[in-house]
Amino acid sequence: MNWLCRKLIDSKCKQMGLIKSSLNTVDGRTAYFKGGQGPDMVLVHGFGANKENWLALAPRLMRHYTVWIPDLIGFGESDRPSNARFNIAEQADRVVRWLDAVGVKNFHVMGNSMGGYLAGAWPPTLKTGFLALVC
Repeated sequence: MNWLCRKLIDSKCKQMGLIKSSLNTVDGRTAYFKGGQGPDMVLVHGFGANKENWLALAPRLMRHYTVWIPDLIGFGESDRPSNARFNIAEQADRVVRWLDAVGVKNFHVMGNSMGGYLAGAWPPTLKTGFLALVC
C-alpha cells in the first residue's frame, strides 16, 4: 500500500476511535486495530485481505463491543517470517497466541472467508461467546 493511502486510512481510523498498534510475539510482529467498548469481539480477515477490510463494519460494532482487528501473520502490516508455514491450523494457533499476549480471554469472533475457517479451527477450549462467519 502506498504511503498516501496508508496516511488516509490511518487518519480515518483515528477519527473512528480505532487505535493502531502492534505486538511482538514468538510468531513475529502482529499489527492490529483496537477500539470501542464492551465485551471483546475479534474480527479475522480472509485470504488476500487485511485488517482494513473490517473498517466499514467496525464503527457499528464498536458501539457494543471492544473490537480487536489483527493483520494475520503474513498479511498486511504484520511480519512475514520466511520460515513460517501458513496452513489453517498454524495460523489459528498464531491468532490464539496473539490473543493471549494482548490479554483477551473471553471473546466473540467474526471471520470473513479464510478468517471464518481459522476461527472454526481454534481449539474448543477457547472461551468464545459466538462465532459469526461472513462469506
